Amino acid sequence: MGFALGDNEILYIQINYVYLPIACLTSNGMSEEAEMMSTTTKDDEGWETSIPIRQRFSIDFSGLVTNEISSTTEITYKDLRNIKRQRTLVDWKITRTDGYADYGQGYITSLSSVASVDAFVQFDGSMVGYGNPANEFYTLYNSVIDRVTSDGGTIENPQCLKADIKKEFV
Repeated sequence: MGFALGDNEILYIQINYVYLPIACLTSNGMSEEAEMMSTTTKDDEGWETSIPIRQRFSIDFSGLVTNEISSTTEITYKDLRNIKRQRTLVDWKITRTDGYADYGQGYITSLSSVASVDAFVQFDGSMVGYGNPANEFYTLYNSVIDRVTSDGGTIENPQCLKADIKKEFV
């Protein structure tokens, strides 16, 4: 049994139908939790019981601020700041080199940077999930995007594409 290396797990954000990695990412992680509702049963013998009702997830990430303000191959700190300030719902994915991937949507809810003397400027951010992560819909949606754009095609309206795929998917 092997272990997954953090070096091989990368957070990407979709810009113009292309998933771009966050520049100089040093860590990222995803956490999930469920809100629980207390229940009562005849057989609980005084023990508390509960069931999950609502779930949520968040993604935390950290990195180093680059000298480049913008890039066509990576998401820079300035890009992240603009996404947060514009309250943009983003498509994201986390992939590993072994083929494992999580997909979803979310909002960047916090972003901070620290500039210490004689050290690189660092940033930390958090994203709150929107809806269900890692579902089959995103696997299908992203494969359509990849097929169209890899052949030089373009997608004029990604929201319409999502709506059309959701109609067929459900």
